[in-house]
Amino acid sequence: MARTVNEAAHAERRSAFLDTAQRLMGTKGYEQMTIQDVLNDLGASKGALYHYFDSKQALLEGIVERYAEAMEAHLARCAADPDLTAVQKLRTFFTGLRPNAAEVRLSVAAVPTWYSDDNAAARLRLRVRVTDRIVPLLAEIVKQGVAEGVFTTGFADWAGQIAIELILDVEETAGRQMLAVGPGGLDAARIERMAAAYADALERVLGAPAGSLVLMDPAALRVWLDVTNDTNDEQPREAAPKLEGKTQWHGTTT
Repeated sequence: MARTVNEAAHAERRSAFLDTAQRLMGTKGYEQMTIQDVLNDLGASKGALYHYFDSKQALLEGIVERYAEAMEAHLARCAADPDLTAVQKLRTFFTGLRPNAAEVRLSVAAVPTWYSDDNAAARLRLRVRVTDRIVPLLAEIVKQGVAEGVFTTGFADWAGQIAIELILDVEETAGRQMLAVGPGGLDAARIERMAAAYADALERVLGAPAGSLVLMDPAALRVWLDVTNDTNDEQPREAAPKLEGKTQWHGTTT
């Protein structure tokens, strides 16, 4: 008789391997992480791991695919909502990607390793996979916006591709700003201006009204700044300037 597979237990165990590998990538880097590191952390055997993943590359593919699937599912829900305009769909998409304080803390701790050469392959793979999954959905939203008369781009077929590149670029730029943080902490005004510049670029690509699309909001940015400054070092911090305007944080969770 064939053995019955407990699908829930199987999925949970597979996720445990991915969670461990993802955390180790954040502390050691993909190139430095070994299969044995994952096994030691979980107290698992090679046979148990190879039941789900046959190589370190397969683990990376699993991590990237899981992240891309989650982003795609979120955007798909936004895109399918018949009660939302194109602008509202994009805003809902950005809002839903905002991390909580605990996620920000993990992200901040992993930033130096994530942007090191040891994770270059992982960053590229993630970017390619996310782009492949997200572009078709963004293109549909852009076409809706053109039909509504709110977007005026003549390149609706390419606007989704350009939009996701801008979204991913703002994540990377923000991460590299974190790497360059000085003793006084991150400059909130500089970060806010950076986000506004990317939002402006996105609006121009889509031909959207000025101020209609935003990438950060003050409350979310405050969490990110506070966590980054608290984990940078133990030196006294200067109070960050009060944030103004409408902005929305689009967070990074690797």
